[in-house]
Amino acid sequence: MFNQQILDYITQQLQQGVSREIISSNLISQGWQQQDVKEAFSQATGQDITMQGNESFNTGDAKKNGKATTGLVLGIIGLIAWFIPIIGAPITIIGLIFSIKGLKSLKRGVAITGIVLCSIGLLATIINASIGAYMGATGQNSITNKTELIKQTAQAVKTQISLPYQIDQVTTLVDVTAESGAIRYHYVLSGVDTSKITNDLLKNSVGSGICQNEDTKNLLNQDINMEYSYSVENSAQKYFVSFTKTDCK
Repeated sequence: MFNQQILDYITQQLQQGVSREIISSNLISQGWQQQDVKEAFSQATGQDITMQGNESFNTGDAKKNGKATTGLVLGIIGLIAWFIPIIGAPITIIGLIFSIKGLKSLKRGVAITGIVLCSIGLLATIINASIGAYMGATGQNSITNKTELIKQTAQAVKTQISLPYQIDQVTTLVDVTAESGAIRYHYVLSGVDTSKITNDLLKNSVGSGICQNEDTKNLLNQDINMEYSYSVENSAQKYFVSFTKTDCK
């Protein structure tokens, strides 16, 4: 027999505009019985529904729903705080832990999104620290050629990280390249639900951090753009975010 937990979940998903078919499929894949889901829908909507499928999996741990949400929130904060490594690193690491623990909850999609955002924030923190260390050690003012600066900065980042670098279960940094007028970071996302990830979401999340970081902003002011390319494994789907000095005005 269904309980209040499944009823609350169905009500919440319906309010967010999720279709009945998707909600039913998600619940059954989480281990809920077909009859329980059917009865819960009847209670939530006052209408009976017909469902197909008879799959059985392990029941999601509802107690971990809060951890999935916490991981997502920390991931968003990490994308803002990455420009200060001493703050960004612990926030994103803790967020990753919460998100990974939340994978077995009903909010698995939220947990996966949290993992992706935390991974991006953590990697941005590492890259930011590497760029700062490089510029501090070499003295940026001694390099007058923009093309050479791009090459040396990209190389400096790669010397700090052994590529490909597995950030977590779904995110891998595969390359850092010197492009014409830009430094580009290449990522591959594996086994991730990208339905909630967009170019605008990524750009809005990391934009304030980039503009507040003096090292990165200094590169932008020299007309060196910062580019972030994301490919989804076994898919043609790609994301691309680019920042120029006009984004920080």
